[in-house]
Amino acid sequence: MNQHSRSLYFFALFAVMMLVAAGLSCSAPSDSPDVPPDTSPFADGGNLVITAVSLSTATPAVEEWVTVEVTVENQGTAAVAGYELVLISHYGDGPPNPSGVEPLPDMAPGATHTVTFEPGLLYMHAGPATLRVLATDTWYELGDAESTGEAGDYRDVPIAVKDGD
Repeated sequence: MNQHSRSLYFFALFAVMMLVAAGLSCSAPSDSPDVPPDTSPFADGGNLVITAVSLSTATPAVEEWVTVEVTVENQGTAAVAGYELVLISHYGDGPPNPSGVEPLPDMAPGATHTVTFEPGLLYMHAGPATLRVLATDTWYELGDAESTGEAGDYRDVPIAVKDGD
C-alpha cells in the first residue's frame, strides 16, 4: 500500500469512526437528565375520553332541534378538573363558534359523566355538517377548535340536514 492509499484509508476510517460516534451520542439513555419525562395523558395523569355521543337524529330537517348526549370517562390515573364539553355545530365551515358549552365536574380516575344538551342544536340550512364535540380545558383560553388541553378529547359526528319542505 503506497503512502497515498494509506492516507485515504486512514481518512476513511476516521470518517467512519466519527459517524459512529455521532450516532451513539444521539441516542441518550431513557434515564438521562436531558430526556424530558413522559407527560402524556397516559403517564400518571388524567385522560378524559369521550366514550359516547348520541343524537336524537343525525338527519334533522332545517329548523329541527337535535338533542345531543355526551358521555366522558377519565381513563387516566389522576383526577381531571376545569374541563368543559363544547359543541361546535359547523366544525370546518367558518369560524368555530360554540353552539353549546357545559362545565364538567372534577373527575377521579375511572369516573364517568353524561351531559345532555337539550334542546340542543338547530341547523338553519340544508346540507352536510360536522358536529365537533370537545372535552377541553383550553377552549376559551385559546379559541382553538383543535385544542383538547392536557388530557381532553374530541369526536367529530357527521350530520346531514334535510330540507324542511
